[in-house]
Amino acid sequence: MRLFKWIGSVLVSVFLMVTAVTAKEEGYCVEGKVLDEKGHPVQGASFTLYQYGAVMKDAVITNAKGEWKITELPAGDYVLSQESSPYGYEMMEKPLAISLQQDKTLVVDTIRNAHMEGSVRIWLQDEKGKAIAKMSLQVLDEQNQRCCQGETNQEGMFMAEHLFLGNYRLAVLDEHLYKENEEGLRFTMTSKNHKQIQNIYFHLQKKSGNVSSSHDALYLFFGLCLIACGSIWWYLHYHGFQQLRKDFM
Repeated sequence: MRLFKWIGSVLVSVFLMVTAVTAKEEGYCVEGKVLDEKGHPVQGASFTLYQYGAVMKDAVITNAKGEWKITELPAGDYVLSQESSPYGYEMMEKPLAISLQQDKTLVVDTIRNAHMEGSVRIWLQDEKGKAIAKMSLQVLDEQNQRCCQGETNQEGMFMAEHLFLGNYRLAVLDEHLYKENEEGLRFTMTSKNHKQIQNIYFHLQKKSGNVSSSHDALYLFFGLCLIACGSIWWYLHYHGFQQLRKDFM
């Protein structure tokens, strides 16, 4: 009888020891945060934890604060891989090696998911296909916020840089010279073309009754000068002729 009691107590002790060791080995936790290039949290990025090529923990998704956390892990070496990122964001370049040995909670370095961005060459032409130079422009996003501003060069080109993925509208500041077409000046930056510089052509209609070029302004100036000179010559000639008649009479 005593033998059975002794064997039972030994088994209970072994069970408790195994349970304690198992709980100790599986009590590890790894966590981190995902931010963009400006330090803002990125929500919706997913990560999976692998061990020896097999999935150890299914994908976890970052919350509104950009935070993620994986718990109840045994000690060992792991690989953290990012499976996806929200639309318009880059993923981390390569998987991250993680070792859980000493600290119960391991906080990994901040993971960066920067916005995808690209550039476009905007070409402005009139209805005859002639380049429109020195035209002041603004590029506005979907919230009507200004992204960049400048003017076209002599070839009618304006480079818009560092644009995130999304829809944009081109605003012409010199509206007294040209007017937009009915569709408006709109373009889209997508994930397929953000790594290449796009060329976008827009045609503007010249408003009637306006001087739209330096040549027209120069012609107008010379025309006014000729009119003024003719008026002065006529005045002097007429009054000089009248004075001459008075002298002879």
